Amino acid sequence: MTDTRVQPVDADVAAAVLSAMRAIDRPDEMLEDEIFGHTMPRRLGLSGVVERQIELYSERSRQGKGLGPDELAQLIGVVVRRSDAATILYMAGTYLADGCIPKRRRWQPREGRLDHAKRTIQRNLDGLFGRGVGSFAAGSSRLEAADSPLARLDPSGDVCAIVTGFCQRALDRAIGKDLKMVKVSCRSEGEGHPCAWRIEV
Repeated sequence: MTDTRVQPVDADVAAAVLSAMRAIDRPDEMLEDEIFGHTMPRRLGLSGVVERQIELYSERSRQGKGLGPDELAQLIGVVVRRSDAATILYMAGTYLADGCIPKRRRWQPREGRLDHAKRTIQRNLDGLFGRGVGSFAAGSSRLEAADSPLARLDPSGDVCAIVTGFCQRALDRAIGKDLKMVKVSCRSEGEGHPCAWRIEV
């Protein structure tokens, strides 16, 4: 039975993931490991088909058409088979933040900017991934997801890098580069461990 809790997911998420794969892969790259299950995902990022698919996902996002849970699961499944999956997903998160997080308001006090940044992060995470990917408790610097729909797609926990990348770039844009979004807990660690991040100086 399809788990509808992972909907809606903005098609820009898929476009960002494919864009990150394209940016990391190089046409002249020599792939030493020719095991199909590993090299196919890497060669995917070099394919001209990817460019067209990015355009299609971007168009779907503009039309308000999201990704179904199976479609998202298939894409994440391809990425996490790569040894550089966490790097790709982190980069994808930064691309998403660049597209929706405004630059800092210099006239606003730092504390006000941080509160605004946290609200903006949570609102945009909900808009991109659907609810459940993470939320800040009132007055807290901890972003937590007790049962993240993203984490259910990847038992290794690499998929959470897309949230880390998104939040870090959002903080950079809204506050400055002196704050870090640090992953402090992951569902991949076992039962009772939520996916959680903390803003640190």
